[in-house]
Amino acid sequence: MSRHSRPPGRHRAHKPPSSRTPAVLAASVVGATAAAFSTAAASAEGGLGAMAADVAALSAPVPVAEQVLGMGGPEQLPAAVPAEEPMFGHQTLSAAAAQIRLGDIRATREAKRRQVLLAEAARPKWLLPMKRGSYVLSSCFCPRWGSFHYGIDMASPWGSPFYAAGDGVVISAGPMSGYGNAILIQHANGDVTVYGHEEKVLVTVGEKVKAGQLIGLVGSLGQSTGPHLHFEVRVSGENGEKTDPVTWLASRGLSVAAGSR
Repeated sequence: MSRHSRPPGRHRAHKPPSSRTPAVLAASVVGATAAAFSTAAASAEGGLGAMAADVAALSAPVPVAEQVLGMGGPEQLPAAVPAEEPMFGHQTLSAAAAQIRLGDIRATREAKRRQVLLAEAARPKWLLPMKRGSYVLSSCFCPRWGSFHYGIDMASPWGSPFYAAGDGVVISAGPMSGYGNAILIQHANGDVTVYGHEEKVLVTVGEKVKAGQLIGLVGSLGQSTGPHLHFEVRVSGENGEKTDPVTWLASRGLSVAAGSR
């Protein structure tokens, strides 16, 4: 028996393909075309007529299933999928639904804006530089020790917090002769409030602050005999006229004496 022959009764089973990929289909077309030319050339009866028939058979329209596999040009949607419905899990939103959604967003933003405006309107614009009950008024805006004391002193333990008396911008923060450390805040009306002798400065130059914002901790640096906050007011600018802080605060509805412990 030749090594190229098969034993009788043993035939290889051929399983019909469950699906054809584009590469397999392309190979089939090429193979069929080659077979058509070969058969026509070898047949005495077929000749050119047989060749033409085979070529005509290969020119028949490609089935839709093969088009979906990429063999027939543009892909076609399966018959069970309506063209107007999204594919691949993408969701769409109608124009009417989008308008409703946008209206909700605008309403939410407007409600938040109103809340911010109401909170801003209710917020105090001027406050004492120290919390009520946290200090003792130990010195006034008055002559003292052969000179004039241009502020008030609010005695309090080391490290006690103090706050901005009003909204403004920090124009100086750090060491200052006589004050040890000092913070200067300019307010919208031009007045400048001064906070001196602090142990720690918690703001920086150029920083915007609001009334009641923590800006430093009480100390006793510079010309000081004990821990306290020196608070003074300069009208219309850093080099403006120094005025009595008690009167200045009273004009804004604040009593320094009432806040002393």
